Amino acid sequence: REVRRLAPRGEGRRRIMAASVIINLWSAPRCCSTALMYSFAQRSDTTVMDEPLYASWLAKHPECARPYREELLRASELDGRKVVASLLSSGPEGGVLFL
Repeated sequence: REVRRLAPRGEGRRRIMAASVIINLWSAPRCCSTALMYSFAQRSDTTVMDEPLYASWLAKHPECARPYREELLRASELDGRKVVASLLSSGPEGGVLFL
């Protein structure tokens, strides 16, 4: 079955991402979510994105100290809207997208 999602309003035009399945996993800290993510990453038909909005959140919360903070902020897109737009416009055609 095909799942379609529209890009955020600010994009100026609508983009549609077609994927067979989109899995958006939200879980409690210290849960088995990382193990589940690695399991899905072993599938040849699956694209895995580990916490795609984490850098955006971290940039907005300077009080949160993390040993890898500066490295992550330098290497990542910090605008959450751009991250979502990128996910929606360049996701896998068919297959599984695991977020």
